[in-house]
Amino acid sequence: MAIASFSIALIGWFLFVVTYLLAMFFPFGSLAMISSFDLTEVIAFSLTYSMCLVHLMWLLSIGLGVGAFVTTKVQHLKGSVLAIGGVVLSAVPIICGICLLLIVFPNEVTKVSKYKELRHELWHSPTLIAHFPDEIPDSAKDIRLSYFPGFLQGGAWFQVRMTLPEDTIGQLFEEFDSKKLKSFRGGGWSDHANSDGGVPTTFFRTAEPDYRDSSGDVAAGDFPEDFVVMALGTSGNWNHGTSHGVAISKPRNQIVYWADDW
Repeated sequence: MAIASFSIALIGWFLFVVTYLLAMFFPFGSLAMISSFDLTEVIAFSLTYSMCLVHLMWLLSIGLGVGAFVTTKVQHLKGSVLAIGGVVLSAVPIICGICLLLIVFPNEVTKVSKYKELRHELWHSPTLIAHFPDEIPDSAKDIRLSYFPGFLQGGAWFQVRMTLPEDTIGQLFEEFDSKKLKSFRGGGWSDHANSDGGVPTTFFRTAEPDYRDSSGDVAAGDFPEDFVVMALGTSGNWNHGTSHGVAISKPRNQIVYWADDW
């Protein structure tokens, strides 16, 4: 078991290095251009599962190493060294990876007081939020905010919802209705993107926990039917793209500004 633990740990490191180098330097774009299918997606899928395999191997190595160390007699110094070596080689990258995720992985920002900083400094693409107000209006109430900068394959989003005076909502509706690319009555990203002639929009990330649609069901990630979701612009595809716009509910006197980059 000691030899198996050490060997599996080394193989795991070898696959880790190879996978990392492929992810960094492999010419995905060139291959995709000469392929009849999206080879980039196939390779990315394979690399992801390769990393999963590496971590499973390291976990197996740790199990075998601990088992070998416990069962190996003291005089079997070589077996003990191999067992300890296998455990260390496998445990170090796993522990470092967990610590890195805890330190680096960003959290969703929901503090409304952060809006101005997010709007003018932190959001990475000013053109996607050009329609956002420079600051929260003094007349705004019931303000909710959701911001996520993106991480690895996870997309970024910026969304703010507020209740405004009825006349202000009416003016904003007319303004954005004249600029929209496409509009939808309620629903969310998946419904809009998969509808006939549809485009990707966003999810209702700033909804209250008890928001419900007209049928009385909880609208998980979807806008209730009294919201008109207006896409002001989209680019890319379902895998990598952007969208931005507003969702307005006249009955609620609410507007949701949104921008997504996935």
